Amino acid sequence: MKSALLIKYVHAHLESAEKHLTAYREDGEPERLHLLRVDIKKTKAIFSFFGSIHQQQYPNNHLRPLFHKAGEIREIDICLLLLVAIPGFPEKFILQLEKEKKKRKEQFVKNIPRHVRSVINTRAKISLPDETVHKRSVIKYFKKEMRKVKKITGTGNREDMHRLRMRLKKLMYLYDALPGKIQDDLKLNTREINKMQEKAGAWHDSYSTIGFISRQKIPGMKPGYLAGLEEKEKKQFKELVKKLREKDI
Repeated sequence: MKSALLIKYVHAHLESAEKHLTAYREDGEPERLHLLRVDIKKTKAIFSFFGSIHQQQYPNNHLRPLFHKAGEIREIDICLLLLVAIPGFPEKFILQLEKEKKKRKEQFVKNIPRHVRSVINTRAKISLPDETVHKRSVIKYFKKEMRKVKKITGTGNREDMHRLRMRLKKLMYLYDALPGKIQDDLKLNTREINKMQEKAGAWHDSYSTIGFISRQKIPGMKPGYLAGLEEKEKKQFKELVKKLREKDI
């Protein structure tokens, strides 16, 4: 496989990130921030792969501020979706979060020209090696990463579960960039991995929302307001751990 295929994949997702940024300035659609962050994660997956097989760093930290600032708004979007579904959750707290989201969004939109320049500069300065990437290198990388995943599987630790989720995402982003023949040779159980990712994502939305609200120290917020969400998170986590112990991914 020519590395140009993966380099093209990186370019395509950086171009996509730029388009989502420009569109977000016009319409403010929350989904654009999600897709923007996915584009950046996909480029990071390729940088990580090349870094591993060549034992060196391929810097992509120019996009880190953009990724985190978009994540700060995305975090509130997810919180609001979950909190409005809680029966009896005080509206005044929802309004406070809406106010905080508006402030973050205005600042983000103001900085979009700078963020666009960072994406363009990253695309212009990509320095990944132009070479033939041997199938055995790809298979070796996936085996090594899957061993790391299996060490984490079913530990019952929430932070470990989050790391497992991130590792699976990174692997699947790289997998999607590979030619079909190499995908076949990897023999990944993609169906189970994708199902597990969905479950882990739903759990993490609940877990991160509870953490986010706890960190905000909102005046008048009582622990009991989140009791329903906390019960939901415990159930989701228990089911996730059980599935991971039962299924071979």
